[in-house]
Amino acid sequence: MKRTQGNMSNDLLTENASFIPMEVIRRRVARIKNRWTPEIANSRAAEGRRRREELECLLSDLLAEETSVADDVPHLSLVG
Repeated sequence: MKRTQGNMSNDLLTENASFIPMEVIRRRVARIKNRWTPEIANSRAAEGRRRREELECLLSDLLAEETSVADDVPHLSLVG
């Protein structure tokens, strides 16, 4: 059973396909970004920076919490 959506080619969405090749994704993203105005591009870039900073803070907090738990529990290893 083949499905299509918009400009998506039939060979990408078949019942046997489990992924879309990274090169196809990159081409699609590039086509979308080429249509952005400078204002939209700057806005998206700022949002991306904000989200990366937020993720970094969350991961740092999580690692600090895990380290404190490991210090409290003898013979607990966070690796392997």
